[in-house]
Amino acid sequence: MMAPKKFLYEETIYMARGTYIIKLENEGLKIQSETSYIPKPDVVVKPTTREWEDFFNSVVNLNLKPEEPKHLICDGREVKCHITFKKKLIKFYIINPDFENFEEFRTLVNSLTICDDYPNGLLEQED
Repeated sequence: MMAPKKFLYEETIYMARGTYIIKLENEGLKIQSETSYIPKPDVVVKPTTREWEDFFNSVVNLNLKPEEPKHLICDGREVKCHITFKKKLIKFYIINPDFENFEEFRTLVNSLTICDDYPNGLLEQED
């Protein structure tokens, strides 16, 4: 199992919280935190082959079926996701995603970003 061909996860938290971007580049996963009050420098993490394999298998087991929420309320978060493994594609752009297993998927994505700069992961920062 190799790293995915493409990995982009972008989450924007409304109400001035910020935007968090996780993007695969040549050197690894580039992590960006853009807030209106505290800009942070980009960080690069390099998941191991085993971490990629565990991530892939866990995501496959979630059997995700992204769908739009029943209520279109724009006060939560917006998520853009495009992850391509050799034989698996996860792609959606949803405001306030609440489809089955989304939170578990988000936790898996966040686990790839745990590092010295983000000990709880990019998506679980302390305010």
